Amino acid sequence: MMSAKTLILTFLGLALVGSIAALADEGVKGEPLRPYVACMDPAQVRGWTRIDADELLVDAGRSRYHITLDTACADLDFATGIRFDSKVADSGGRICGDPGDNVVPLASTGHSTPCSINRIAPVTKSQYKDLLEGKSRPGGEQAGSQPLSEAMAARGL
Repeated sequence: MMSAKTLILTFLGLALVGSIAALADEGVKGEPLRPYVACMDPAQVRGWTRIDADELLVDAGRSRYHITLDTACADLDFATGIRFDSKVADSGGRICGDPGDNVVPLASTGHSTPCSINRIAPVTKSQYKDLLEGKSRPGGEQAGSQPLSEAMAARGL
């Protein structure tokens, strides 16, 4: 029969292991989208909105995406546009949330610091609208928002 001391130590040990596992999961990168057809095609991007220091909504025509970055991306505050980079050779340039997928804010200064994508998730039209409305500024202005065509024109693209 187990003593009370052994039982308590076992319980505390299991609680500690569970806590460590939960903390480790917080830093884990999100699972990439698959198949590749579900991933975001940067050529289809029409506009974007920063909804938090580390979150973006991207309008890609028929598809919309909610992107969470690894950390806050301060350069988005001053960005005139964004571009996407993928290091995955077989993705066809699509952004799936794989390691090496980045959002690159385009600044008028020419300085661009890539911001690593933690997670990308497709959202429905209604989810997109709800996220936009939940983060709008007084007067309806959106933080860090710009249609891609304006951003490309500003950069002479």
